[in-house]
Amino acid sequence: MVMPKLATPLLRHSMLRQSLRRAASGSTQSSSSSAQRIAVGAAAAAGATAAAVAYATSSGSAECAPSSVLALLTDMNAKLTAMQSVLGVPSEETTETIMFTSESVNEGHPDKLADQVSDSIVDACFAQDQDSHVACETCTGTGFVMIFGEITTNAKFDYEAVVRETIKGIGFDDPDKGLDYKTCAVYNKIHAQSVEIGQAVKKSKTIKPEEIGAGDQGHMFGYATDETPELMPLTHSLATGLGYQLTKVRKNGVLPLLRPDGKTQVTVEYEKKGGKLTPKRMTMSTTT
Repeated sequence: MVMPKLATPLLRHSMLRQSLRRAASGSTQSSSSSAQRIAVGAAAAAGATAAAVAYATSSGSAECAPSSVLALLTDMNAKLTAMQSVLGVPSEETTETIMFTSESVNEGHPDKLADQVSDSIVDACFAQDQDSHVACETCTGTGFVMIFGEITTNAKFDYEAVVRETIKGIGFDDPDKGLDYKTCAVYNKIHAQSVEIGQAVKKSKTIKPEEIGAGDQGHMFGYATDETPELMPLTHSLATGLGYQLTKVRKNGVLPLLRPDGKTQVTVEYEKKGGKLTPKRMTMSTTT
């Protein structure tokens, strides 16, 4: 590789001129801050110039090894980057593309069905006894629903009837759908709350809430976002909204052939630049 000898005076002049120009651009800042930045910036420029001078004087020949040139340029770039940072010159913002996906299941999905059956048992207990202690779980499969857990209440009602009415409301009314509220098996495996838990959680109403033990515990985490009015991620709001509409048109007869079970997935492509996310395009899929 053949290169001309570096014009050392010209290089020195060019780099110092750039240093002064960048320092001058920050003159609106406080004098002490500007003085510090100019000093450090000039030192960085001087260091880069010195490296160029050393290279030019030591090479002595028009023949230069490519690796030596690359090392010199790398060193100069590092020093100029340091000077740019000190003088407050903003670096170029990088643009990144990311995908974010959310899914939502319809009310006939086994997870949702189980939640609704358990909720209906809780509602039935508290409708008659406000001091009820309810820990009701539900599992379901083809042709059956089972409720189990620990309940302490003075409420008297038909557990099986409550379960069947909930299944009916969801829309499982034919064996071809995998579940029929009229003929499916309903198993009741609920028993009373354990004595130890009852002693810990059943206290006088005069005791402060923080002095009452917990029969169970859970850990949740999350965040709010200004993407939507409901402060939820855009993908979540779209997925749940589409799922709700599928249930609505199924029940009002617009699309009567839809089944209660279903799932909707939404993926949004975002452009991330400078810490800001901008939605660009969306894909959606649903099964029911």
